[in-house]
Amino acid sequence: MSDLFGALSMGQQSLQTQLSGLKLAGQNMANVNNPNYSRQRLEIASTNSSGVEVASIQQIRDTYLDKLMLSEKSISGYLDSRLKNLEYMEASIGNAMVSLTEDTGGLSSGSSIFSDINGLFNSLNSLSNDPSSGTNRILFINQAEQLTSNFNRLDNNITNLENNSISEIELLIKKSNEIINQISDISTSITKLETKDSSSALILRDRRLELLEQLGKIIPVDVESENGKNNFNINLNGESLLVDNKIKTRLVSKTNPDGKIQIFSSESGNKILIETGSIGAVSEYKNVTLPTVRAQINSITKELSSKFNAEHAAGYSLLGSNGENLFLGTTSKDLQVNPQILKDQKLLQISNRLGDAGNNEIILSMLELQNEELGNLDGRSIVEVQADIVAEMGQSLSNARSEYEDQKLLENQLLQQRQSTSGVSLDEEIMQLVKFQRAFEASARFVSTIDNMIGTVINLGGK
Repeated sequence: MSDLFGALSMGQQSLQTQLSGLKLAGQNMANVNNPNYSRQRLEIASTNSSGVEVASIQQIRDTYLDKLMLSEKSISGYLDSRLKNLEYMEASIGNAMVSLTEDTGGLSSGSSIFSDINGLFNSLNSLSNDPSSGTNRILFINQAEQLTSNFNRLDNNITNLENNSISEIELLIKKSNEIINQISDISTSITKLETKDSSSALILRDRRLELLEQLGKIIPVDVESENGKNNFNINLNGESLLVDNKIKTRLVSKTNPDGKIQIFSSESGNKILIETGSIGAVSEYKNVTLPTVRAQINSITKELSSKFNAEHAAGYSLLGSNGENLFLGTTSKDLQVNPQILKDQKLLQISNRLGDAGNNEIILSMLELQNEELGNLDGRSIVEVQADIVAEMGQSLSNARSEYEDQKLLENQLLQQRQSTSGVSLDEEIMQLVKFQRAFEASARFVSTIDNMIGTVINLGGK
């Protein structure tokens, strides 16, 4: 009789095991469209009584692909942010320097640095025909003022881009710290659940990997292998962010006196060099790209101001004054037309002889500056330097777009490769479903048979 009860217990345990397989196949099928889910498999083992039991539930994962994907996420995050910021820069700076239209495929008549420089020389050319004309003098002065205003506006645009990049870095740091906090909480839960509810622990592992890849797009993290206690560690360029599931330090940003923004550890105070991920791209944009563009633009304003001032100071005004500058300031931020000349066009010094109002020698010398190759601009003219800045900006944007598209293709290939290993296949799960269903039916028939036999024995004993 004891053998029959033992067989009944074995059958019931088999029923429970096959039911677990059915539930797991259903869970896998339910997550077929979940890209962050790794399919699970039931590991079945024999018991001492020759029955079966669930030994464990395993995730089907390729840890090498997971690490590779995490690394590629940082590259993708870097290229994505770099592309977006270069697009912002082209819209804010490039269009302010050269306005383009799709209709003509060329330069528009709208106001830009390029059109204003050309306008300055065009008005100067008109003035050379009648240097004593008050109207022509005012037109030239107004054109010069419009050019300086656009340079001022351009510098302000760069400042706005810099401020926006600082805000973006601060938001990215806040998001990084929040994700690290979530990973810490999940890792602690995984450690607690690992021996109690392995299926729930595996689902949390999927969620943790998803968060890790979100973090990887922002900063290039390195994940250490778990130790025997299933604790989790995250490093960032030698700085420990998470140790044994607990937050070790947080990221903070600081803007230096030179305007460069840097990332530090809140605990050690060490500077953390971040060259990839979104933070790496935005930091490079703030610390390198925008200052370089500003320096290039300032090289134009400095040469424009110094060359025009040198010619203007040598001339005489209608009032006989001499030695005054046409422009004040040397950078795009502070460049302006001499306020005294703005008030009185007669103070414009464009004659090289005192009392000769019709003399245009100074004007002709100024006109030569349009195409003059200047040593301080590497042998290029003012117009050429301006065109080169825009061309370089366009080329950088084109390269960034191409690199980003190539990276997306690589990332998608890795994703497909990982999905082929870890993703859910409906055909495979249906096969698992049928297998466990038949095993369940067989176990149920076995239990029913043993139950009937026990009933028979009991009835025989009662007679």
